[in-house]
Amino acid sequence: MKILAFIGRKLLTTWFVGVVLTVAFTLLLTSGGIEGLELQNKNDGYFLLSFLTAIAVGILMLYGMIFSIIIELVTQRWFQEAWMYVFLHVVFGLVFVLLGSGFNMLLLGTALVVTLLYVGVDRAIFTWADRATRWILFAVTPVLLYILGFGLFRLMV
Repeated sequence: MKILAFIGRKLLTTWFVGVVLTVAFTLLLTSGGIEGLELQNKNDGYFLLSFLTAIAVGILMLYGMIFSIIIELVTQRWFQEAWMYVFLHVVFGLVFVLLGSGFNMLLLGTALVVTLLYVGVDRAIFTWADRATRWILFAVTPVLLYILGFGLFRLMV
């Protein structure tokens, strides 16, 4: 049962952070308007861009979840310090940005923020979500954020 809770926590963290990033990136992409998209309904722009963003974010978050599982298993076995857990997440979060794009400060900053958000949500779920109702709260909150993002999109367009 402990393994199921561990994997469930990682999946819930990935779900939570993935939706938050999808909403944030979609709103950033549409902040200047979506005139280039020839859509019948402007609402479709939000759904289309959030869908495309969710694919990219989802792939990256699943990759990050695999490394997060490995990092947590390593730190539980050899390093008991919490700072090592955060440090290893940051290292693995930044190393592939460095390999892929060099020293692009925007991508490095974004990767750092995403990594710290992932670690923060993971630790919050680990320490706070000890009952099923709190797990449900963490699972439903991203859906509410997506709806809020759509409302903000409607105000911007």
